[in-house]
Amino acid sequence: MMKTKLFTAVLACLSVAVLFSGCKDDKNDDAVHAYVVRAAITEAGDLDVLTVTLINSELESMCNQVGTKILTESEAREMFDLMVKQIEKSMESIDFGDITKPVGFTVTLNYQNDGKVAFSKTFTVDPK
Repeated sequence: MMKTKLFTAVLACLSVAVLFSGCKDDKNDDAVHAYVVRAAITEAGDLDVLTVTLINSELESMCNQVGTKILTESEAREMFDLMVKQIEKSMESIDFGDITKPVGFTVTLNYQNDGKVAFSKTFTVDPK
């Protein structure tokens, strides 16, 4: 049951990735950079190792689907904010079972050339 809900959540995230696969703005006032999205569980609470590995693998796959984006800083911020909202909504919709502790996630948008973080957001999913 949880795998089905996880799969549905990942599909929702991928739909956002597809939206931005053709994202282009005609603004030439900002310098452009290559960005990559990263997302992972950073605080597992009382999730078992297998579940953490599965979710992190799915998040990594989703981020790889987004790929490298060449964007201005303002475009990158817009994309990042939308991705975070979608990932947060998707992760909150998952039934993690009998957890008693919150699960923490971190989403980052990194510069591709040096891996430094351009934008970062951490959120938690509380037990239901």
